[in-house]
Amino acid sequence: MCSTLRSSIMSSIAFWLLTLVPSLADRPNIVLILADDMGWSDPGCYGSEIPTPALDTLARQGMLATRLYTASRCSPSRASIMTGCEPHKVDVGLLDDDSGRPGYRGRLNPGIPTLPELLKKAGYRTYLSGKWHLGKVRGSYPWDRGFDRSRGLLGGAADYYRPMPDRPFGENGKLLRPEDLPEDFYMTDDITKTALAYIDDAVKSRQPFFLYVAYTAPHTPLQAPRREIEKMLSFYNGKSPHAIASKRLEKQKLLGIVPPAAKLGMAGKFNPEGYEKNFRKAEGLYCRMHGHLRRPNRYHGPRHRPHSRVPGTSPPQ
Repeated sequence: MCSTLRSSIMSSIAFWLLTLVPSLADRPNIVLILADDMGWSDPGCYGSEIPTPALDTLARQGMLATRLYTASRCSPSRASIMTGCEPHKVDVGLLDDDSGRPGYRGRLNPGIPTLPELLKKAGYRTYLSGKWHLGKVRGSYPWDRGFDRSRGLLGGAADYYRPMPDRPFGENGKLLRPEDLPEDFYMTDDITKTALAYIDDAVKSRQPFFLYVAYTAPHTPLQAPRREIEKMLSFYNGKSPHAIASKRLEKQKLLGIVPPAAKLGMAGKFNPEGYEKNFRKAEGLYCRMHGHLRRPNRYHGPRHRPHSRVPGTSPPQ
């Protein structure tokens, strides 16, 4: 079974903060940004045609992870990020539904501390803006698991313009109603605005802070502002999935991300009738959802982490 974040970057940082740094003034602020269901070659710094200048800049200044594993589903990956544990150990082996079986209770095990809970003990302010998906019953919400302030989607995928009533949406200890969201609500923008407001709040508190920014994009449903979609259509008109994937792979070889002999694993194995036509429309929409994030998704900090690569060095073999 694929391991899940075997060397949890954020858990390592939490341990370091709790044991090695004595002064609050010396403790760095931590911003963890997560994209949802994004392909690993989608940022420009990993070979994509999608313009991601902010991510590319951080990648040049920081480090690219080339052998970092996630779980096969959304909630288990988030569970590992929040606890540093294999997801079954913390009862999130699948999603946030409770099967009644050990390892599949659909919410974080209350006996295992979360990253924000540990950081609070180290004197940090803790914030979550965005998707939780680690429990949808009382006692399992983000405000129950260590976040001082939080706002966002509590369950899985939802409509970007009207997430409720299909999915629960909460803020600072309370479930919101559909009428609580503004008329011009768009999920990605709301997550960004909330995150920026939390940074302002943290500055006023004069405490170091941990900010978890968990975007729903580019998870389905594929919904982006029309003006953003139109910007990307020319990237995909007349191009097949295979052609785009091949071009990305060649760029990854030039960047040293994959070995020179790497090949496309699924080339020619999936091409049902009508797929090429529908792909071009969906890919342009997907890429604008991704591009609309305009936020980093790289590790930016101490460079020495296992199974990662500092730009300019040789790729792992």
